[in-house]
Amino acid sequence: MSRENLALVNIPVILVTIIAPVMIRHTEQPLIWFARSYVLCLITSIPIAAYVYFTPHMISSNYYYPLLILFLACNEFVMVLRFSAQVGFFASISEPRIGGTYMTLLVTLYNLGFALNSSAILYVANWLPKKYAYIIAVSSCVIFGIVWLGFSSRTLKRLQNLPTYKWHIIPETITDDATTSDKQGENGHAVSLILNKETDQVT
Repeated sequence: MSRENLALVNIPVILVTIIAPVMIRHTEQPLIWFARSYVLCLITSIPIAAYVYFTPHMISSNYYYPLLILFLACNEFVMVLRFSAQVGFFASISEPRIGGTYMTLLVTLYNLGFALNSSAILYVANWLPKKYAYIIAVSSCVIFGIVWLGFSSRTLKRLQNLPTYKWHIIPETITDDATTSDKQGENGHAVSLILNKETDQVT
C-alpha cells in the first residue's frame, strides 16, 4: 500500500476517533459501556480476521479499499469507545486529593496488561503451524474473550454499583451524621465523602 493511499484511508478513521468519546461523555455507568464495547470488539474481530486472511486474493479488486476503510473505522471506533469507558470509570473513582496520581496508576496498569497480553499472543503464535497461526490465534482469543466476559459480567456490574468512597484510600468511620477521618484537617475531602455516601444512599 502506498503512503498516499494509507493517508487517505486514515482520514475517516481519525474522524471516528473523535466521535466515539462524545457518545459516552454524559454516562454514569462507564463499566457497562465497557462491557458493551467489549462485545462489539468480539463481534467485529471475526470479519476483520477474515478480511486479513483473504487480503492476498482481494488486494487488486475494486472493493478492497472501501472494505479496508470500513473495517478500520469500525475497529478504531470500538477500541476508542472501550478505552474512553475505562478512563471514564477511572476518573469517576479517583480520590480528589490524588486524582492525577490515581489516574496515572490505573492507566499504567491497563497499558501493562494490554502489552503483556499482546506479547504473550505473539510469543505463542511462534509455536503454531505457520499456515494456520493467524486463524488459530484469532479464534482462541475470541473464545477466551467470550468466556472472560461471561465470568466477569457480574463483577463489572458490582464494581460499577460500588459506592465511590469505597475506592478512596483514607479510612473513615460513620458516626451519626458526621464522617471522621484519620486526617482531620482535610475538611474538603471529608465533605466529599459525606456527599458521596448521601448520594449512594439515595440512589
